[in-house]
Amino acid sequence: MSSNISKHPCPRCCKLTNCVTIRSHKIHWDDEDAPISGWDEYSILQCMGCETNFFLHEEWFSEWQDSDPDDPPVTTKIYFPKIEKKKAGSLSFDIFVTDEYAVKSLHDEIYKAINNDMPQLAAAGIRTLIDRFAVSITGKNQNFEKNIGYLCDKGHISIDQLGMLTTILDVGHSVVHRSNVPRMEDVETCLRIIELLMVLVNDGPEVAARIKSRIPERTK
Repeated sequence: MSSNISKHPCPRCCKLTNCVTIRSHKIHWDDEDAPISGWDEYSILQCMGCETNFFLHEEWFSEWQDSDPDDPPVTTKIYFPKIEKKKAGSLSFDIFVTDEYAVKSLHDEIYKAINNDMPQLAAAGIRTLIDRFAVSITGKNQNFEKNIGYLCDKGHISIDQLGMLTTILDVGHSVVHRSNVPRMEDVETCLRIIELLMVLVNDGPEVAARIKSRIPERTK
């Protein structure tokens, strides 16, 4: 394999592929007051399969190095864009939602935050997603708790589901007001719950009516 060809995680193929290094730039540094040094290398890579271009920042710091000089250098690698761990599902936003773009665009951004390991940003986004969705369904806008309360008052969600939304809202509140850093697995669970409720409220009535129309009537 050529020296400028190596394996990297292609964001489009979603796996390790042979990639060619189109251009790279390395910056070395040394500390004048301490025996430490390091370097940062920035590279533009191209997948040899799908031809997608993406970026790599590789960093080396002398204090990371193992004491054995024969060991390979210990580096950190950051790719952009990363392989998506999760993809936004095919949710419908055009049945009851009055502002389809405001809800869908935020939903997409939450997935970007999750895929880039940003639990605080994702949790705050989910908090806003719940609010936007509630307002778009009910047409009323006061505060977070009252807005989701209207969903329950209008029969869109049950009292138990209201309790779930209240808990999910508090995850976002804790990030914004209490400097909490939630676990990513908790954030992903919160997103799954709100997505399920959005499907039930958004698609449920129409889908149920369509299914009902195809059921033969009982014979008397």
